[in-house]
Parts: sequence; C-alpha cells; structure tokens
Amino acid sequence: MYNARELVLSDGLSRMTPSDILDNLHQAKLNFYQAMRSFRLGGGEVRTGADFITSSNMMDYQAGMYGSGCPWRSNASDCSLPDGSQSASHGLNNLLLTFYNSLDLVESRFGGADPPLGGIDDSSNFSWVFTSPARTRFLHSDAAVGRVLWVSKTPPMSVSR
Repeated sequence: MYNARELVLSDGLSRMTPSDILDNLHQAKLNFYQAMRSFRLGGGEVRTGADFITSSNMMDYQAGMYGSGCPWRSNASDCSLPDGSQSASHGLNNLLLTFYNSLDLVESRFGGADPPLGGIDDSSNFSWVFTSPARTRFLHSDAAVGRVLWVSKTPPMSVSR
C-alpha cells in the first residue's frame, strides 16, 4: 500500500524514483497474488491449499471465502468498506481479488510514462517534497486508489497549499 500511495502522490517523500516505486509495487502485487493462490490452491511451500482440505469446518471456510456476506467480521451484517463499496459482501476471495485488481489499475493509471498531473520523475534529486493538491484528490476521487488504500470517500481534511 505504501508504494501505491507513493505512486499516486508522486511527491518525493519516499526518495525513490517513480520507476523504483513501480517496480516495488509490481513485485508486491505478484507476491500478494502468489500468496493468495498458494493459500487457496497450494504451491510453493504450501503442500495442500485450503480449498482441498477435508474437515468438519470446510463448510464454514467455503461460506466465508466464496459465499455471500462477510462472516469473518465481528459485525457480519455490515460488509461495507471505507471506500463505500460492498466487495466484501461476496466473500473473502472476492475482496482479495478486488484488492488485487485495484492494484493493477493503480499501477496502470499512475505508473505510465506520462502520469496524470506531473509529479517527480526519474531525474529528481529529491531536494524537496511537494504534495500536489490535485494529486492528493486522487486519494478520494479514484475508486481503485480508494480500494487499495482503504480511503473513505470523504476527505478527512481539506487539501490546500
């Protein structure tokens, strides 16, 4: 999430170039997907994925992972997320895939050769940190960014220079 925030804001706070941030985010996204896949299906150091385990609790696992609702929460009747979406109401697997797909969107929207609204570039010497109010608004206006960073639709404070 840190790399996604840095890619969106492009403010120089991390002292990493956009290329380095993008590389780190891409690797983290791949690691997340591999861990999620190994947990469910096995692979890597996981001999048997949870989807293939036979136990008396398998019905609970299937319901939480693939069913409707969000039984893993203390208040299972409220599946809303800070960004206002209901992706958690379709099971934990759907929530994890939504997060992964949102990382993809952040990566493609903000990691290209021509990021929206400028920002630092690979030649920056990081002599200053400047957060652009226009880029900060992406934290609250871009749905994919909100899902990745769990940002509410309402900014907690006004953004000004």
